[in-house]
Amino acid sequence: MRLGSAWDFLMKPVRWLLLAALNGEAVHRRIWILANKVPPDRTVTDHILTKVGNIVQAKYRIATEQSAQFLLEHAPDAHAFDSPQELLARCVEIAREREGAFLEFGVYTGATINQIAGEVPDRIVHGFDSFQGLPENWRDCPEGAFSTDGKLPRVRSNVQLHVGLFQDTLPAFMKKEHAPMTIALLHIDCDLYSSTKTVFDHLGEYIGKGTVVVFDEFFNYPNFQDHEFRAWFEYIEQTNHSFEYIGFANELTALAVKIT
Repeated sequence: MRLGSAWDFLMKPVRWLLLAALNGEAVHRRIWILANKVPPDRTVTDHILTKVGNIVQAKYRIATEQSAQFLLEHAPDAHAFDSPQELLARCVEIAREREGAFLEFGVYTGATINQIAGEVPDRIVHGFDSFQGLPENWRDCPEGAFSTDGKLPRVRSNVQLHVGLFQDTLPAFMKKEHAPMTIALLHIDCDLYSSTKTVFDHLGEYIGKGTVVVFDEFFNYPNFQDHEFRAWFEYIEQTNHSFEYIGFANELTALAVKIT
């Protein structure tokens, strides 16, 4: 190696450091890319997080392990369905053998209420939603997430929508239209503890033997114990109902039970 080339080679790191002091983050990033082989389509921060471990992925992995342990302890024979849609279809099949109302809390775009209504065309399916999004923060979703800006979804002819917050629409529904009643299917897509508790507070006395309850966000996400999961077990503790597990959506968050 010629003297000039050797000198240039030795001085290259020094020049990088001097340029870093003058030019800041851009040069620091260049040094990181060269030293750690950061792919050009990733940021330095992304690369560092990957190298030390992805915390968000770890949180979900722990939640999945907790959910699996819950099933091993409490529902070892519960069937694992490939999707929430398959689980819901099975639940509707069970519930339609019983007299009673079909209710959904959390309609959003109407996908699941239309599925239910399509499988029980001789029944009225009642859907409750404000269509203004979440009333408070949930998981990584801020207040207002899942809003349709008040726009109602297109639904089947045997669907009736009740627009507003649950605490506002349920008393009127129970008083003026359908009390007393029994419940055949209760589809809980409330996400939040507070919203799910509101449903059980108003409808708890109408849940009885044979009622099928489907939770869309029961477990398998970080802090699942604080929301639909919590509201359900508080209700069970208050009422002493016995129940059996119908199944759960493998790899997702849905779970269903039947009062026995």
